[in-house]
Amino acid sequence: MKTKLLIAFCLLVSTTFAQTKTETVKNESNSVTLTENDKTYELSASYNADLDKKIYDYMDDQISDGGVKFRNTRVDAQMTLDNKMSFYAKNSPGKLVLKLDKRKNSADIYKRFKSMCEGIRDIIQKK
Repeated sequence: MKTKLLIAFCLLVSTTFAQTKTETVKNESNSVTLTENDKTYELSASYNADLDKKIYDYMDDQISDGGVKFRNTRVDAQMTLDNKMSFYAKNSPGKLVLKLDKRKNSADIYKRFKSMCEGIRDIIQKK
């Protein structure tokens, strides 16, 4: 019986980890990690702070729909935008964490968020 429970637990753990996809891009002092599983999509980035303006302007263009402005704003909060996109954001000079719960957002919002995160990765890579 204990062996069956151990095997079931091992299968559960391996299935959970097998469904998580992580991409990390590093160059010089910049690092971007995109992590995705069946429940969340997350960006974690550390970069030269002189890119803040470009990144926040890009975020405004991609997801804010004229409501929230990310430039000159420091956040550490769960946010829901006018367009119903709900996500966690934390930023400080040269650092950004974004996390979207796929279960709380539509497929279209997920695609828009993922596209924005990939664009942020590209901005940081070009530096």
